[in-house]
Amino acid sequence: MFRHDAVKKVACLVLVGLLTGAASQAGVIHVKDPGEGNDIGPNLEAAWDRASEGDTILLPAGKFRIDGTIKLSPSARPNIHLKGAGAGRDGTKLHRNHKAPQNMIQFFSNGPGVQVSSICFQGFEQSNRLEGKGIMFMNTDFYLHDCMFSGFARAAVTVSNNTKGMGLISSNVFVDNHYAVIVNGFKDSWPPISPGTSDFLFIEDNYFTRSHHAVAGGEGALYVFRRNLLKESGGSWAVDMHGGRPDWLGSYTYSTRLAEVYWNTIYGGQKTEPWEITCRGGEALIWGNRLKGDVSIQLKPDGTWHGSNYWTKAPAEWKMPPYPAPYQIGWESGKKYGEDHTGTDPETTGAGDVFVWDNEFETGSIDVLSPYNVRGKEYDYIQKDRDYHFVKRPGYEPYTYPHPRRGISAAESGPPGTRRRTGR
Repeated sequence: MFRHDAVKKVACLVLVGLLTGAASQAGVIHVKDPGEGNDIGPNLEAAWDRASEGDTILLPAGKFRIDGTIKLSPSARPNIHLKGAGAGRDGTKLHRNHKAPQNMIQFFSNGPGVQVSSICFQGFEQSNRLEGKGIMFMNTDFYLHDCMFSGFARAAVTVSNNTKGMGLISSNVFVDNHYAVIVNGFKDSWPPISPGTSDFLFIEDNYFTRSHHAVAGGEGALYVFRRNLLKESGGSWAVDMHGGRPDWLGSYTYSTRLAEVYWNTIYGGQKTEPWEITCRGGEALIWGNRLKGDVSIQLKPDGTWHGSNYWTKAPAEWKMPPYPAPYQIGWESGKKYGEDHTGTDPETTGAGDVFVWDNEFETGSIDVLSPYNVRGKEYDYIQKDRDYHFVKRPGYEPYTYPHPRRGISAAESGPPGTRRRTGR
């Protein structure tokens, strides 16, 4: 907590500078307190309408309800900081009315950023799986930090229509959520991409416990999941790269485009299967993770989406695709070199493939589901040294850690899972 208004204003300028690269004149807009337990939505919308570029919108301390979906556009008011005034992550609590549709808060724009910090978002675990959502960032650059999310039956945080270099999720706590973070790219885009760059959603230094998925991506998603602590997973596939959806449903839906998963510590928990990192399509670099207990990494050629295996449920007249199946592991190199190639693409240093190296297991392993059996016939879609490799990707170096937007040094970040506050 800051003691003087002058110090508050300096802090806000620093935070906006981190988000935009240049600080500008900023003020503080206080959201009117509606009273403990009452709907704060209309007051928040009114404060947003009064705000100007670079302002901080300060929510009061206490516990409040959100009855509907609050839709806020940062494009008209870029670089707003929505912040809780209460002490710690749970001093300002926003809980979702169990009858409310979809997300509590939805940010949508064409690029300009928003910052959200120091708020506890609470859902209802028994609400409808399709409607139990927290906050959504749609085609919006953002910095989400020092918040808590608990009890969301669908997803605590949804990142949708995410383009290159949009978003940082850091130093948050996720407890008892079905999906902690869902990441979707653009459904009609499969852009060229280079790992080790800023062109990703970054999810770093967060704490997850009792989530079915800490992160799940699809539809061309780009994300880096690093230095997080995961405990007591509520199911398998805590870190998930979804496969594509086949064309018998109308058209192919892209798998995850590329994910980097490294420096995480993952403890096994409440699950029926041991796979906590699963790649079902697209490209991935999975390395330097510490997997505690019976925790494994799984690679599979998968036609699944939202839990249903569409390859095995397809109509009888539908034919399995030839290698490479659209957006499978090894899709890019398979298209270019065909099914008989081995090694990595010398021109693009392994573009299209999955690389797994230097992970630390206790009793787990790397499991590869191939060949794939569909209606009694085996399809050998992914092969070692062709589509996936147990070596470092040639020429790869990770992006700067901590993410520069956080404005801290590696020494200040602390070990994974310390849940140290990083907002300034």
